Amino acid sequence: MMEIFVSIVYVVFIIGISSTIYNKVKCKFLIRKIIHMGMAGWWFIRLQYLDSKVLWLGPAFFIIINFVLSQKMECEKGIVYFPLSLTGLTLLSMMSDTYVFPATAAVMVLGYADPIAALVGRKRQLKQNLRYEKSLLGSMAFEGVAFIILLIVCRVYCIHISIFSMVIISVLTAFAEAKIFSRFDNIVVPTVVFVSLHIICREY
Repeated sequence: MMEIFVSIVYVVFIIGISSTIYNKVKCKFLIRKIIHMGMAGWWFIRLQYLDSKVLWLGPAFFIIINFVLSQKMECEKGIVYFPLSLTGLTLLSMMSDTYVFPATAAVMVLGYADPIAALVGRKRQLKQNLRYEKSLLGSMAFEGVAFIILLIVCRVYCIHISIFSMVIISVLTAFAEAKIFSRFDNIVVPTVVFVSLHIICREY
């Protein structure tokens, strides 16, 4: 059960850091993105305990904590959807070793491409005193970061996927996230990445 203990300690650490930053900057938008990136970092714990059958309890704990935070900080439910996706991807990766690669890529894209894109788009909107919304600049940042993540994860797992395929996945994910299911992006993004990679990998 060491993996559960490590997961709980990690969750408490991320929440503690986020709360400390929030008390100083009072920016809910920034805190949500920090929490997202922190939750994605939990996946590296997952990869250290691939044989564990109970590690899904880690992100499940995130669901409870994030729900409480969403009520306290009056945040969007996105910070709850994120650990839901994380729990689902953890359970999928437990079903078959072949799911570990697409699940890893899905978590990394969700955890880093999405927050970075949001921060890039938000920075420009703040300069122009605009209300936050999905922007072309943010979508372009998303595509770029998602492509780099896919490239790195493919190299780590020695998966040979064409550059063209990675570009298509990045663009498709960015489009779905920004234009089609923006309210549920924390569920849609990992779903598109996971399904796309799973389908492509079956062809190799």
